[in-house]
Amino acid sequence: MNKFSLRITDYGPLLPQAAQFNSVIIIIKYRAISFVCYMLITLPCSMRKTNDQSRRAIYVNILQNKTWRMMESLENNFPCPFKEAHPEKMVLRTTCKPLSRLIPLRAIPPRRRNIITSTLRLSTTLDFHSCDPSELTQISTLQNGICVATEALPGHFSCLGLFLDAGSRYEPDHLRGVSHVIDRLAFHSTSSRSADEMIQKLEWLGGNTMAQASREHLTYQSSVFNKDVETMLGLLAETVREPLLTDEEIESQKETVAYEVGEISAKPDQIIPEYIHEAAYGDATLGRSVLCPEERLSFINGESIREYRNLFYRPERMTFAFAGVNHHTAVRLVQQYFGDIQSPSSGGTGGLSSSVYSNISTLLRKQPQLNPSSPLVKPMSTVSQGVRDPPIITTTPRSQYKGGILRYPHPSTHEKPAEFTYLYVAFESPAVTSEDIYGLATLQILLGGGGSFSAGGPGKGMYSRLFTNVLNQYGWVESCVGFSNSYSDSGVFGIGAAVRTDATHAIADVICRELALLAHDGPRGITSIEAQRAKKQLKSSLLMNLESRIVEMDDLGKQVALQGFKTPVKEMCEHIEALTLSDLRNLAEKIVTGSIENAGKGTGKVSAVIMGEGETEQTTVGDLERIVSEYGLGVGGRRYRGNSAVLRQF
Repeated sequence: MNKFSLRITDYGPLLPQAAQFNSVIIIIKYRAISFVCYMLITLPCSMRKTNDQSRRAIYVNILQNKTWRMMESLENNFPCPFKEAHPEKMVLRTTCKPLSRLIPLRAIPPRRRNIITSTLRLSTTLDFHSCDPSELTQISTLQNGICVATEALPGHFSCLGLFLDAGSRYEPDHLRGVSHVIDRLAFHSTSSRSADEMIQKLEWLGGNTMAQASREHLTYQSSVFNKDVETMLGLLAETVREPLLTDEEIESQKETVAYEVGEISAKPDQIIPEYIHEAAYGDATLGRSVLCPEERLSFINGESIREYRNLFYRPERMTFAFAGVNHHTAVRLVQQYFGDIQSPSSGGTGGLSSSVYSNISTLLRKQPQLNPSSPLVKPMSTVSQGVRDPPIITTTPRSQYKGGILRYPHPSTHEKPAEFTYLYVAFESPAVTSEDIYGLATLQILLGGGGSFSAGGPGKGMYSRLFTNVLNQYGWVESCVGFSNSYSDSGVFGIGAAVRTDATHAIADVICRELALLAHDGPRGITSIEAQRAKKQLKSSLLMNLESRIVEMDDLGKQVALQGFKTPVKEMCEHIEALTLSDLRNLAEKIVTGSIENAGKGTGKVSAVIMGEGETEQTTVGDLERIVSEYGLGVGGRRYRGNSAVLRQF
């Protein structure tokens, strides 16, 4: 139940009335409307006879169902003279229920309002709708380096996740592709239960559980009922620390991975985003696909998976995120199940200690009740509060943007010829930790786009630049969309399109023109109306997505894992609102001219992927580098930008 607390002090003038009538009237201001709650107070006779109670406090809990509960709380450490005079009363707790529903203040006759309001002064005013979830964010670091971040959001469900600093960008050559396989092995057999038993336990919880590998993170996530958080964390501890990794399971999941790779490779709109990273960064760091290369599957076995785990499953690379869980509870549970894990260099083991395993077994035997008094593996004194230091990643060097053009044949799975040619053009963009990330996201909203029938209606992108300038103008364009992928030290930004094969020769000019116009200050450049619309759409998308608890938890975990803290959503909206037309144009110019300065010192060249070219002049893209330079794009087009004949026509 959603609960808020309000502390009210200095109600001494009401005590004579309370002693006589056993009642008191309290006024609360909520959403700019004053409400009156008529509440019953039961006071002991000894308390009615004294007036030395003006410094005591009343705690009023505002409940979601519009009922009120008032507690007279006399804590042992409460500083008041009454404590010394009446020590035997310090444990008194009286719960009071409402006599009626909330009454708007305007419903009270004016002649009686002064009687109500003159006897009580509120010390605190609450604005429930101005509360930012990040204000509830708390971060702690255990002694072994594990970070725990929480947001105690109210609700019936809780979300928890483990974020590992691992993924395809960190894989050494001999372990390439293991990230894809290892995420498919999550929640299978462990040293204490079979794969079928694990699935049964997860189904009994009734929530959603998943594991996913990306370029920079390997995540385990779950949504469960509040009462099942400890049980779920126990199952997560088993799958992370004590997987059996049998040969049978590994071979089965390798077959699954091979099928997934085959399916995705046959769909250009899904595989080209992987190819554009390879064009941008080469065969290293961010250029390495999340998908396991098919030729690598035969080299992946139990030994390579265990080596991968020893390399990345270290406490200093782990971040736990919880949404809907009290911070003290979350820290206690992580300490309980992961507090004894140590890096291999520390001489510890990654397996579960006997006390932790015993506790997990106890929890899972007691269905559906949980064990609330599980012992801790280590004392809470090992926990430090505050902002976590950003992770130091030394497994691989920084990513360096290189640029290049890759050509692939159409992955036709049928005998009929390919209908479309695909062209993706991109440049290096700011890293996710850059101050320009808000402008970058706004530029992507400005471009918008989609499929030829995917607009849907107002507010869904039909007024974006790629819809108005491309999809609505050229019938031979099947889809055209702006994309942006940001990482810890670099990113890529660009436009991708699919066109009829007989129009392949024209699409490069269309894409380069739209990229160049983002930085153009002429009549066809970004307008103030477009900028304001994009900023509103971005804020709307941000806020609506964060309404999802699993998204909130995922955002919390990734931000803390990456930068050591969470940026409040209010601050994000303020950054977005502060963007000017000049800011957007300047950022766009830096991107399309290859002037972005990231840690890797990229080349600024264009990155492109062409798939499905034909052999005739009409079905080929042509000299893409020349076209890019003519529009003043990329490092080679900077010198043409000021006097380009192509740009002057705009």
